[in-house]
Amino acid sequence: MEFSPANQCSVSGIEKGIFTCYEIKSCKEDVYSGNGLNFFGEKNYIVTTMACYKDILPDFRSGKFANYMSEKHPDSSTYYGIMVAIPFLGEATEEFNDPTPLSEDRNWKLEIVLPCRQGIRTKSMTELLFCMLRSGR
Repeated sequence: MEFSPANQCSVSGIEKGIFTCYEIKSCKEDVYSGNGLNFFGEKNYIVTTMACYKDILPDFRSGKFANYMSEKHPDSSTYYGIMVAIPFLGEATEEFNDPTPLSEDRNWKLEIVLPCRQGIRTKSMTELLFCMLRSGR
């Protein structure tokens, strides 16, 4: 989870900040494992490999993933996107056509391949900041 204040110069700037939640998934089975996918931020991302993205893309397009989320994770936000790891100087379109194995010794970056629209948050800033602090033990 990440908290990004509008600015750090005022109380209102901090209070207008947004939360972005990240859920790391290694494969399609992990996406549907029932673990995680707790999207409580204004923006939420599944972070995965290009191979996993290619596996779950048809589920996103058909609505299968949205149905799964509403059934198994009804409290989670419906505002989510996908980020994938690609080689540092690579392009997402090139990686989609010819994915680089993660085992290669390279510098990697995360790139948004399915953007997330900013939605509303149902949990308070205090609760989410408390969860962030508690998880850092």
